[in-house]
Amino acid sequence: MGDFKKEEIYNLMLKIDSPGWYDIENYYGKDMRWMSEVGTINLINLEKSDFVLEFFAFSFYKDRKVRLYVDENLIKTFKVTTNGSTENIKISLNPGLHKIRFVADGCDFPSKLGISDDPRCLSIAVVRPIIYE
Repeated sequence: MGDFKKEEIYNLMLKIDSPGWYDIENYYGKDMRWMSEVGTINLINLEKSDFVLEFFAFSFYKDRKVRLYVDENLIKTFKVTTNGSTENIKISLNPGLHKIRFVADGCDFPSKLGISDDPRCLSIAVVRPIIYE
């Protein structure tokens, strides 16, 4: 794989409409979404190509291990800390519909922890996920 060019950038935040994700929120002026334990992004690709999936992520309450799958293939396992970090993950996509799935090791309820009245089970937040060739 050679260097990737930022020819086209797709903001994936608007393509997140599957179960597992909560509504869009604001994180220091950028769109973000909290996820429960599993969150999926559905993406249609028109021709075979290599891409970079880029996002900033941080974990709620404690550091978590996250596995990223494209369709049923495990692409990468990485640690998401409460302080957060930027991830750049290379993926190859054939033409067709693909499911990019984030699977976190558990989620926690802010309301049960006494942190806030928030009843959601939160694992990680993904800030401005983009994909480019």
